Amino acid sequence: MKKYIAGIALGCGAIVTLDGMIRSPYIFNMHGFWNYPRLVLIIIFLAGTTIAAWLFEKGIRIFINQVKTRSGVRLYIGLISLYILFLIMLLLLRLPNPFTLLSSFWIQGERGVLLKTCDILIHFIIIPVILFDILVSLRDRIKIIIPRWSVSEAIPLNYNRSFIAVLVVAGLASFFMSPGINISNMGNTIGGSNWLKEIYGRVRYALGDQIYEITLAAREHWFVYTGEDSLDDYQKIQPFTPQDLADIQGRLDQLSGFLTSKGIRLIVVIPPNKNTIYPQFMPPQIPILGSQSRLDQLIGYEKDHGKFKVMDLRPDLLQAGKKFQTYYSCGTHWNDFGAFIAYHDIMVSMEEYYPKLKPHELSDYRIVNSPGDTDLVDSAHLDRSICKSNDLVPLYQSQVIAEQHWTPIGDTAWNFNTPMGITTVNADSTLPRLLMYRDSFANGLAQELSEHFSQAVYLSAVPTNELYYDVDIEKPDVVIIEFTERNLFLFKWFMISRN
Repeated sequence: MKKYIAGIALGCGAIVTLDGMIRSPYIFNMHGFWNYPRLVLIIIFLAGTTIAAWLFEKGIRIFINQVKTRSGVRLYIGLISLYILFLIMLLLLRLPNPFTLLSSFWIQGERGVLLKTCDILIHFIIIPVILFDILVSLRDRIKIIIPRWSVSEAIPLNYNRSFIAVLVVAGLASFFMSPGINISNMGNTIGGSNWLKEIYGRVRYALGDQIYEITLAAREHWFVYTGEDSLDDYQKIQPFTPQDLADIQGRLDQLSGFLTSKGIRLIVVIPPNKNTIYPQFMPPQIPILGSQSRLDQLIGYEKDHGKFKVMDLRPDLLQAGKKFQTYYSCGTHWNDFGAFIAYHDIMVSMEEYYPKLKPHELSDYRIVNSPGDTDLVDSAHLDRSICKSNDLVPLYQSQVIAEQHWTPIGDTAWNFNTPMGITTVNADSTLPRLLMYRDSFANGLAQELSEHFSQAVYLSAVPTNELYYDVDIEKPDVVIIEFTERNLFLFKWFMISRN
């Protein structure tokens, strides 16, 4: 009998140790753990197994002795019943549980399958035994405190209870943790967190709450991005100084002069903030306080002092907004209609230099209903069904024959999104070449622009002094710089040294 108990304890110890070795590096962000020499890993496994087996052997003996008594059997049956109900609850609520199919772990390789196997054994064998032992210990402690409460055949728990508590917590935590979790984002990956956040967000929204982490719920299911000083832009309370305007215009004139000397056309596009085009949806509690936005200042300064002029998209977007919704109601960016207006204006501005470049018209697209970009309601954990928008599906045959996503060595400048670089190739090699510096608003532009350039290179980067290198490498005929209104402060960094 002793040999069987020792064997079972050894197996349980090995399972718990293996589970900990697989899971702990992810939980505590120790991603180099499995790069340790094999001898070190073997020593860790053997040491952990030995300690755990010694503890489990004592726990199993207590368990066997207790289930020989009537009170122990009743206690164990009650415990198992509650535990099974707990597991069924997790299953019905679709929370992470031991019933999760093993197939979902194949993508994680052998460690994922081992981890799931350990989960099942721990949840159905080891945890019930440990919980039983703890309850026995508590029962015996109550007997000491309350002598009148007689308990037959009480057996003291003669091993470290704190270690058992750690094992119980670790075992239960495995319900809610996956191999991809680490301690820094546990709040976003703990089992059921999304479900709970969605319920909480919907209740708040139903009760009229408007303020979320980076989202403002405005009027008529219209959501506003509040990050990156967007509200300051709307209220016009962060103006440029005269020196800022002079520096920005000087850099734009310098860049335009350099590119013109090489026969390259420069276009600078500033997509307006969503609040700029749709101020009517903003709540009255957030009034406009200033007289001029930073974009107003820049456009006004150029009229009097600048050689180069940026493209002001606001008049056309405001006009188009009377017929179509040009920004996503539940997202940060313009929708396909807004991107189309910008694309059309860019192409029209190039007709003087490239008469053969004719933009597509709205009749070249089919309009489809969709929720569109929902990043703002997603960040607030709200229901996407309240989102309404339209997308444009091209009816024409695309001329783009290749598209490559890449990250340049050394990073041309500050990263905005991934991939940092996109290159497209057109079937017509006689078309001009494009180099574009952009932020996320160009996601809706790139597909359309690529139809008119033999090669288009899109960099999610600020054009620092490395632009000279980029121009020599890519040999563009047109350079477009696109940064949204809330990123206008980046214009102060144009053409400066990256260091």
